[in-house]
Amino acid sequence: MAETGRQSRETSASGCLHPALPPIAAEDVFVLGLRRSGIHAAVMWLIPHFSGLVRFVNEPDFVSTVFGSSPLEGRPTQFYHVADGRVLSLLSQSSMPYLAELGHRHALEACPQRFPVLLRPLVRSALRKVRRWSARSPAPLLLPFMLEGDSVPVDVNLLTVENLVPEDFARVFPVWHRTVYTRYLAHLGRAPSPRIKIVLVLREPWNQLASLLRQPQMGPPRPIAAEEMLSAWLAFAREFVGQTEHLAACGEVVPFSYPGWFSDEEIRRQISARLGREFTDSGLNVVADFGGGSSFDNRQFHGRAQNMAVRERWPAFAHHSLMRALCNDREVRRLAEQIFDSPPPDNAMLNAV
Repeated sequence: MAETGRQSRETSASGCLHPALPPIAAEDVFVLGLRRSGIHAAVMWLIPHFSGLVRFVNEPDFVSTVFGSSPLEGRPTQFYHVADGRVLSLLSQSSMPYLAELGHRHALEACPQRFPVLLRPLVRSALRKVRRWSARSPAPLLLPFMLEGDSVPVDVNLLTVENLVPEDFARVFPVWHRTVYTRYLAHLGRAPSPRIKIVLVLREPWNQLASLLRQPQMGPPRPIAAEEMLSAWLAFAREFVGQTEHLAACGEVVPFSYPGWFSDEEIRRQISARLGREFTDSGLNVVADFGGGSSFDNRQFHGRAQNMAVRERWPAFAHHSLMRALCNDREVRRLAEQIFDSPPPDNAMLNAV
């Protein structure tokens, strides 16, 4: 019964308005979390788990339901060529000719769909000749119609969505998927991915609050001030433990405990298994260059991220009124004990700093 329910979610989310069109990707993976929750560290670790071409869309205009702007345009959008558990190359939108070569197999499949039905046999015939020519030529194959980044078929779309609590995500996702994503892709001769996973990232709120206080979010998207973090964190934590189940109707949910992931290889292996991917730690020590990297260390620990004191940020703001309010919140203490097997620092610890 559970498997039937999951299949029905995949079918409903896969753009059945255009069932004949080939999908833009084999899988869409949404990574949800609050700012300074370790969401980009999670992404850098996740990318080598996939294979082929991965489109990473950082913070798309997800909440917009106005058709026209690209749902695959991020801040920025990047393409990763992945094989054997490691990233072979990183490509940006400006590297589209190289993407054309990497996406050659997908491109030949997708191209006829971009032409009127009557012309498709001629296009397929021309592409067969191109394929034979490219097999004999040492030069890379560059296909002009591949220069539109949104139309590049990939193996995985990986999209980050920050500061959107699970209840709000579940409310806007079906509308966005139906009225923006599916319609936009149809104009490119594509359908949405048939599978959807949602990686739910959660960090201990006392260390996350310290990072937010150290480097407040000044601009979009969806800024959450330090004063608002407590209620937003509680919304994520309730979803994480199953107290609420807003995301279940949107896709398969994969919980991601940032402190557990950072400290414990066995937990990382469990996350890989939940994703249905072979385990790799090749992205573990990458410090992403988003938001300046770490709020405390910038990118000076790039290549050795495991040396960062990410679980010991709170002492820098032990006497801050927001830190004390958070650490003394009864529900925070209960959920933190349940999720991380560790409660927040108590007043004695805060006073001792």
